[in-house]
Amino acid sequence: MLYELIYHSTTARNFNVNAIPDILKKARIHNAQNQITGCLIYHDVEFLQLIEGPEEGHKGFIRANTERPPT
Repeated sequence: MLYELIYHSTTARNFNVNAIPDILKKARIHNAQNQITGCLIYHDVEFLQLIEGPEEGHKGFIRANTERPPT
């Protein structure tokens, strides 16, 4: 069974948009390891992500996005 998750986040004040290619590179590796696919949208200071995949893949995404320290 596939699950879908929509995730919204706001960047830190010192966020540099030049970091987006590196974020995408890391996301692609993480997504492949967790058998999920996604869509990342960035506008102004906000990200919106749509993630689709098995339940375990979503758990990996949630862990990766809640266990890191804020920037």
